[in-house]
Amino acid sequence: MWRGREVPEILLSGDHKKIADWKLEQRLERTRASRPDLMERFMTDLERSSKENS
Repeated sequence: MWRGREVPEILLSGDHKKIADWKLEQRLERTRASRPDLMERFMTDLERSSKENS
């Protein structure tokens, strides 16, 4: 528990790669919820970049 909240198990695992991936996913989820317009643009740019590099 930290400040009355349950700590996600992944953060206690010590696996730095998994923690970094989890943090990225959390940031993307917060952005998706608060700024769907930015996520739409990001996904469009990502798809365009992927096609150009193929």
